Amino acid sequence: MLKLIKEIYLSRIATKPGLSKATGLTLPTIHNFINELLSHDIVKAQGSANSHGGRRATLYEFNASLFHIFAVRMTLTRIDIGLFDFGLHCLYEKQYKIDFIHMTVDEGMQQIILAVSECLQVWDVERTSLLNISVTFPGPVDPDRGIVQDLPNLRHWKSVPAKAMLERALNISVLVEKDSLSNVLALKWLNHTKLGKNVVYVTIELGIGIGLLTNSQLYRGEQCMMGEIGHISIDPSGPLCNCGSRGCLELYASDIGIIQRIQTRVREGQDSLISDMCERHPENIDMSMVLRAAEMEDCVAKEEMEFCLKYIAICIMDIIKVYDPDKIILGHRWLNRYPDMFQRVLEHIFMNTLFAHRESVKIELNKIDNLELKAAAAVTIDNQFFSITNCVLLDLLN
Repeated sequence: MLKLIKEIYLSRIATKPGLSKATGLTLPTIHNFINELLSHDIVKAQGSANSHGGRRATLYEFNASLFHIFAVRMTLTRIDIGLFDFGLHCLYEKQYKIDFIHMTVDEGMQQIILAVSECLQVWDVERTSLLNISVTFPGPVDPDRGIVQDLPNLRHWKSVPAKAMLERALNISVLVEKDSLSNVLALKWLNHTKLGKNVVYVTIELGIGIGLLTNSQLYRGEQCMMGEIGHISIDPSGPLCNCGSRGCLELYASDIGIIQRIQTRVREGQDSLISDMCERHPENIDMSMVLRAAEMEDCVAKEEMEFCLKYIAICIMDIIKVYDPDKIILGHRWLNRYPDMFQRVLEHIFMNTLFAHRESVKIELNKIDNLELKAAAAVTIDNQFFSITNCVLLDLLN
């Protein structure tokens, strides 16, 4: 039955003959299962399919309003919170600016708890329909134990029992996951028909992380450290990274590298619009200032963005060599604004390695709005369909 429910969910709209073909179950079995699912409101009938002669098949879809998911995404400087239905449609959303860099772990966790509590109250969430709260963190997480292991850019966040702390304060079941892994889960549950079997999602923002689907399943790694490609050293004598190594890739290819280099140039007195934007306080520079300056043709901003392109290409080339995917999807905020820059990244990749061919690996930018917050909610979806013991949908049938 779980296989059938999963197929209906992924298909969005399905017919009994189509479900029979996809699952290998006989039509009489499908008919009986569908009737049972209809009686518990797990699926809904939605009209009839087009016919080229003969009886028109009834269309069925998963009832996305049956349950809700509360999703939280933590970054270095904020948390995003959203309430989703089971189809990953966002019903409410709010953002809180929180400077986790300059807070203790206890202070940071308390800020998350206060923000979640406020949203639960303001949005008047019906607890009986709420499956759980799923929270993503910017670094390695042990999801089974609910522990944030070590956040490279928040090094004081080490062995944090986030699940236990949140559950104790909120009295709701909590799932925790690494953000870069959750991003590729969102692609799986939102857009699976267009994915290949081996897909890498690359997130480049303040840091760099990847998520890998291999044979359509999430690959996590033995110690849950999968995806820390931003902390591969490409220059042992380079600048010191927050992780403790030198010359890490994310210092050259990510937004944090751009910000640090511009901070240095502003301190040195180089002429830039960003100096006025930050009111001569380089420590206040953020990527929104950089992008604003770039749109005003500021040379310093554009030079540092251009500097990144080669290293973004190197990052993608290394992913191709290590994982050999059939598709790479890049989540990158400002490359979406500058398609000519993205094309230069692609040209650099295909002209500088023998291991990448345009015909064999597809590289594209993510076009799904708000994917990272949807990804936090997708953690719950994946957990529900992971095994029979996890699935509350099957509980309804008993």
